[in-house]
Amino acid sequence: MIAAIASYLSKIATPKAQDTLPQILCLSIPMSQKLRYGENPHQEGGLYGDFYKHFEQLHGKELSYNNVLDISAAIALISEFINDLPTIAILKHTNPCGVGQANTLAEAWEKAFATDRQAPFGGIIVAKQTYGSRLRKSHIRNIHRGRYCTWICRNSA
Repeated sequence: MIAAIASYLSKIATPKAQDTLPQILCLSIPMSQKLRYGENPHQEGGLYGDFYKHFEQLHGKELSYNNVLDISAAIALISEFINDLPTIAILKHTNPCGVGQANTLAEAWEKAFATDRQAPFGGIIVAKQTYGSRLRKSHIRNIHRGRYCTWICRNSA
């Protein structure tokens, strides 16, 4: 109901001009999850839209606002790789710390990790490909080796 009212108010607030672009854009997007915190730990944060329709968190704590920024930057980075080879990007504070592409996820990880072995601590690791749950768990267990980081991959659904 609130979304319908907001939509109505945005329509009547927009002047009837010749151009077809609205002067005010009102979006109504549901929250998909409350974030661990906002940009700073004392702030609240929320994730809106259908993030989990497209991506899956495989490992790590609840996401924070800064994690979401890192994920967005990582997705933009690995989207530049247009072939189907497994690709992994490691980011921290939106800065790429390593990118690897190879025939297997494990090889892609080794290439990305070799660029900076400290980077994954507290960072985001994004895989471009989807993986079956058995393969995924095996790779994360073997590759992660107890490092504190968050894994995200493209959702198979």
